[in-house]
Amino acid sequence: MRFAEIKIELLTRRNKICNEIAKYIVFNLHEIRNNIIIMMGASTDSELAYEIGVLEVELLNLRDYIEQELPYCARKYLSKKIWHASKILEIAIFRISEGNDVECLLKCAQWMLDKTMNKIDCFLEGGKISEAQANYLKVKVLEIMGKIENLPNY
Repeated sequence: MRFAEIKIELLTRRNKICNEIAKYIVFNLHEIRNNIIIMMGASTDSELAYEIGVLEVELLNLRDYIEQELPYCARKYLSKKIWHASKILEIAIFRISEGNDVECLLKCAQWMLDKTMNKIDCFLEGGKISEAQANYLKVKVLEIMGKIENLPNY
């Protein structure tokens, strides 16, 4: 799906498709991605895996926001950290499907999000992002961290 997003961006830059169509395609690609992740979690017959899937979708939606709204320097770093945390949650879904414990993975995702929070403060202090952007990101990351902390069996 990421390949399709890049191709859409290139076509938009070359004026092969208009911005409205590109936004529509990317939005639908993200919806497909989100539904696949939710289905992965639901297919394990585990409430925990389903909830982790929902959290992964929230992280990926936050990553989408970061990639659309932040300047390159901040976008590159924060997007990567959020992506890593989402992949850790995806691995947790697979581990649950195998009947394995995922406490360590959830702690790792928390740690990655904590590093993200620290970097948000750095970007704010350095003037790379606005206070409104920093506050929005902090609220979202803290919300997701709280949800991870409150997962059953964590």
